Order: sequence, then C-alpha cells, then structure tokens
Amino acid sequence: AAPAGEPASGAEATAADAGRALAGSAPGDWSDRVVRIRQRLDQDLIDPEEVDRVYDELAENLWREQAEVAEALWSRSPDALDRRARLNELYAARLSLLEVVTPGLRRRLFGASPDGLLEVERELEHFRLDFAFQTLAIPRGLRNAVEEIRAAPFDQIRPIAAILFALLVFRGWRRWAAKGLPAARRKLLSSRPTTAVQLRLARLLWYFDRLRGPLEWLALLGFLSTIYEPGDLREVTTLVWVILLWTLLTRFGLLLVDAIASRGTRGLRPGLKALRLRSLRLAAGWVLLTGLGLDLTSRYVGQAAIHAWASRAFVLLIVPVALLLLHWWKADVLRRVEEDASFSPMAKRIGTKSTGLAAYVNAAIGGLYVVGAEVQQRVIRMATHFESGRRLTATMLRREVEREAEQKRAAEQPLSEERILDLLTPDETVIEGPFRRGLDHATRVVAGERGATIAVLAERGGGMSTYLDLLASEIGESMRIVDCPPGGVEKFEAALAEAFGLDGTDDLETRLRPAMQAAGVRVIAVRNFHRLARPRLGGLAGVERAAAIANATGGDLFWIVALTRASWPYVSRMLGDRAIVQEVIELPAWTEEQLAALFDARCRKVGIEPDYRRLVFPRQFDDGESETLEERNRFGLHRVLWELSDGNPEVAIRLFADCLRELPSGKIIVRSPQPASADEIAAANLSTMLILKVLLVSELAGVDDLCAATRATRETVTHCLSYCLQQGWVEEVYEQYQVTWSAYRRVKRVLVRRGLISR
Repeated sequence: AAPAGEPASGAEATAADAGRALAGSAPGDWSDRVVRIRQRLDQDLIDPEEVDRVYDELAENLWREQAEVAEALWSRSPDALDRRARLNELYAARLSLLEVVTPGLRRRLFGASPDGLLEVERELEHFRLDFAFQTLAIPRGLRNAVEEIRAAPFDQIRPIAAILFALLVFRGWRRWAAKGLPAARRKLLSSRPTTAVQLRLARLLWYFDRLRGPLEWLALLGFLSTIYEPGDLREVTTLVWVILLWTLLTRFGLLLVDAIASRGTRGLRPGLKALRLRSLRLAAGWVLLTGLGLDLTSRYVGQAAIHAWASRAFVLLIVPVALLLLHWWKADVLRRVEEDASFSPMAKRIGTKSTGLAAYVNAAIGGLYVVGAEVQQRVIRMATHFESGRRLTATMLRREVEREAEQKRAAEQPLSEERILDLLTPDETVIEGPFRRGLDHATRVVAGERGATIAVLAERGGGMSTYLDLLASEIGESMRIVDCPPGGVEKFEAALAEAFGLDGTDDLETRLRPAMQAAGVRVIAVRNFHRLARPRLGGLAGVERAAAIANATGGDLFWIVALTRASWPYVSRMLGDRAIVQEVIELPAWTEEQLAALFDARCRKVGIEPDYRRLVFPRQFDDGESETLEERNRFGLHRVLWELSDGNPEVAIRLFADCLRELPSGKIIVRSPQPASADEIAAANLSTMLILKVLLVSELAGVDDLCAATRATRETVTHCLSYCLQQGWVEEVYEQYQVTWSAYRRVKRVLVRRGLISR
C-alpha cells in the first residue's frame, strides 16, 4: 500500500480495483466474477499471476463446498439437491478460469506433481458424487413416469404405439434385409448386358448390406429419442446415448474400412480377412476407448486434470497398438513387397529380411509403401469411372499386361484355328445397344417425305454391317442393301444394277428409279462406301459418280452410305461445299458392358465356358465389383479389353480369343491379353508411315494408289509394303493391301500420336 498522503501508482491502483472486483466468496457470485476477470485479462487490466491467486481462492471454496455436499448426500439431507446446483456452478466457474491461468499453474495442476495428483483425486470425487446423484435420480424418474401414466393413461397410448410399431418395423426389416439385399444385388449383376447404372446400384447395395447393422440401430435409437421425453432421467439417458453413439459409430467405421479393404483381389486371399478383422477390432477398440474416454471426461469432469492424464495415456497407448499391428502384418507386408519388387523400383529398394529387428524396420517401411499403393489403386479406380481417366490409365495398363505376358506356361495352348474362326464369326445374336440411337435417328429421317442422303460413320470393325442389317429389319422390304466391292465405281455400278436385276450399267440413272419402284424400294444402303474414294488426285470421282446416280433417282428416295470414320475427313474435306450428304450418323464406341455381352454370346455359340479364376489381373486395375474372384477378374478383363480395343468390337473379340487357353484336360481358361508393342511401328520411316496412313484411311489400296497418294516411286512403295508384310502390319486382299487386324489398333495409335490422322 502507498504511504498515507501519497497517490497510489497505476499498477497498485489496478490491483486494488481487481481486488475490489473480486471481493466476496459466495458460490453464487463466482460465475459473474470469473466473467469479469476474463474481460479484464483481455483488456490487460490485470496481471496473469493475479488470475492464479484468484483460482487458488476459487478452488479452496469449491473443494470445501464439494466435501459439504458429499456429507449432505450421504446423510440424506433434504437440501442436497440445491447444494449440488451451487456446486456445479462453482465447478463450471473453475473450468472457465482454468482456460486463462498461467502455463506454469496448468503444468502444476495437470502434471505428475503432488498438486496434480491431488487435483485428479478431487475430480474423481466430483465424478463419483455426480454419478451418485444420477443413480438416486433413477427411482424418482421411474416413479414420476408411472404417475404420469396413471394420471393420463390415454395420453400415453400414442407414444407407446409408435414405439411398438418402430420395434416391429425394425425387426421385420432386419429379417428381410439379411436375404433380400444380397438377392437384389445378384439380380442386378445377373442381367446381361450389365449397365454402368446397375453396377453402381450393385456396389451401393453391397456397401449398405455390409454397413447396415450400426445404421439400423442408430435410426431406431434416433426415432425413439424423438418420442420419449426423459424428464428426471435426462442425465442417465444422455450417458447411455453417448456410450451407444460412440459404440455404433466405431462399429460403423470398422465395417466401412473392412468393406473398402475387401474390395479387391487381395481382399479375397485366404487368411487375410481374419487378420484384417482382428486388426480393425484392435484399432476400433483404441478409437472407442479414446473417443469415449475423452468425451466422458470432458462431459463430467471437464477438460482439466483427468482429461489431460487420459489424453496422454491414450496417445502413449498408440505405441503398443502400432507394434502389435506391425507384428501381425509383418509377414504379409514383406510378402507384398517381395511380389511388387519385380516391377516397382520403390519396392525393390525395401528390404525383405523376415527375422530380427531388421524385419520390423522393413515391415514398417513396407507398410508405408503398401498404403501408398492401395491409395494409388483407389485413385485409379475412381479415375476409370470417367472417359478421360480411362484414357490416362491405358499406358499403365498395357505395361502391366505386357509384363504378365512374359510368363511362359508350356502346358497351356492357344485355341485351335477352327475354334478361333468360329468364335470370330457372328451368329444370330445381336447387341443392339451401340446402334439404338443411330437406328432411331435414321428411321426418323426415312419416315419423312423428302429424300436425303445419310452418311453412317464407324471405325473399321465398328459394326456398320450389323447396323445396316438392323435398320433393314426395322424399315422392312422398302430398304435394300448393296455392297460396294473393291475395284472402283465400275464395280459399284455393276453391283447396284445386279441388286435390282438390271442388265449392264448403261444409262443407269434413268433405269434405276423404275426398277426401285417396281421392287417397292425407297431406301438404298451402301456398304463400304469409302471404297469409292481413292487416295489420289481426282480420287473422289467415284463418290461424285455415285452422288450423280443418287440425284438422278429423284428427291423422294433415301440413300444411306456407310463408310469408315477414318475416311470421312478426307471425303468431306475434298468435296468442300458440295453437300452430297444431308445427315451424318456416328456409331459410338462400344462400352465395357456391351463388349462383355458380345464375349458371352460368342462363347455360347462355340459352346465353351472359360474359367476366369486363373487370370492374373493387374492389382491396381482390380475394380472389385463382385464378391468372388472369378467375377472380379471377369469385370477386370472386360475393362482391359475395352482399353486395348478403344471400344472396337472386332478388335476386342480378337483380343479376347487370344486370351483363351486350352489345358491338356480340355478345360478353357483365361489369361491376360498379350498386346504387341507399337515401338517398331513408331520407329518406321516416314514413307512407311504415309503408306500405313493411306491404307488406314482407304481400307484397301493398290500399289498405284499408294504411289499416287504418297508421291513416292514404285520401288519405294513396294519396298515399304514388303517390310510391312514381313512385320505382319499389312496383308494382301483382293490384289490390294490393307492393315491387318492384329496391327490395326497399334497402327492407328502411332498415326494419331504422330498427328497424321485424327483420333
């Protein structure tokens, strides 16, 4: 204190003001006093050490009041409940003040010092006292509930009926879902062709069936909590709800992680499921113990000494849990690293010693690698749900299947040539999905009164002939299909005249329309119309001649010309503004589901049932849509073939035939496709590239056409053709040349990459 007659300094005046503000010790005043001191501390009007002194004063009042309340409770004093309310007010003020005390005081109260141990003992006594009050409230709450029912029994009928109804629905749903959900999922996957929407629904049903247990109980408890008013039992029901909520949420997390981990070929490995469940139960136990323990300590004793001790204990508990998990998974992790070392440089650098301390170090590093590989697999799986993502994974996929193809299996033999030819030959089974939109478009145009010329574009092998056959079956006898043979426009005119029974091609423009009218035909479809376009100067004379014949037949007739998508840019660009085509229909690439339906139909035709279980599928491309390894390999192979063929059904069915192997027992199994490398094509000289481009655009071309198109000498063209024939890139057909099916996809990809043709 300042001497008498002298003014007090600023700090002394502030301290005096704070002392007057904190005067008094009644329990009911502490809430306001703590609010005031926190405000002054925020405004720097009080020293932090003064807060520690106030806390000591508050704690002295609190613990004395707690002892008196305990004595009142054990002696059944009538004012015990009132004193409990005042005690809780003091305890809340203590927790609020603990947030702003100095770090030194917090370390003393929350550490392992004698003061810290005493603080833990007092908080435990507070919890025991609080729990005793809740226990005593149960009989009183039950009596009040019975009295309410007796006082107004009819008012309780509605909530009781709602509870009984909820229990009946809960029981009925669980009994149905045990068999109904798997049956619904099997029904979705059994339909052919299986659409992307069906696969997503099947995936959702699979996840929901695995996770529905805790979700069902959460829904039931949530519904019951909206009906039942706890009243005096609120504290007890809150405690029960917190315990159940943490238990169910932990169970849900365990099931979710297990479900995600089990979707994949590795998820089906014998013994892995039991190890995974045991590990997840251990991790879930730690999560439940930590979460529930911290939640309960925070609710009942606040974030004080016990909460701090519990937090440190649960953090330290991670160490033995992690070591135990590492011990359980050590052998599996090292085995996985050893398997991946053949293709992963990172896995190759990780040691695989399985004994001693080094084994645990290697297992720890390998565990990080395995987790990273699994994350990569999930990212790739999500990316393949989109078109662009599938294109990005194509290169990785080809490397994986090429690596698998290097393994030799002497006992397995390819299918016989007769079987392969039978497998490649179409039958009466038709997959309409890829053609439906184009068919509807063409039929709408043909239904009009004004004639038109429709161009149908598809990749070579994309199903143009099938499309025209389907269109003819829908339009009926008023449509006739004419094939454009190799050899130029003269051959086309001869085929057109023969289709309508005309002798010769003289004056075809005037004789064709009467012949069509006599036959009742108003739609002519031309297969392989691109053969009329020759890769040379003036090479569109055949196309223009065909257009003149079409125009001469009259404006009320329809012409449908089918040509390859690769030839269309050349034809349309050279024709310029001469619009001989009024409508363009592009047939889309086939989807995975449509290719799968094609494979199944051809296998039924040949009478074989391939076994997919021996297929070694690239791990990161395992989509895991089904529960069995065979079904997963089946879906995975369809994705591989879709990638390698770019949705071309002819290329895909040939790749599928190459995947089939016959064992000495006669059993047919499936192996990974073995696509040839495109490196040799990419390394070819420019003349060879130009020749391959001409062949891809025109489908068929002779030596003279190639010389005129590339402006190379005949010697250069024949030399390049000889080299391509030797490499198997080109074959001779109808005394002309075309790209072979085995090299078609590789040639196109190289030309697209070089910018010589569009995709």
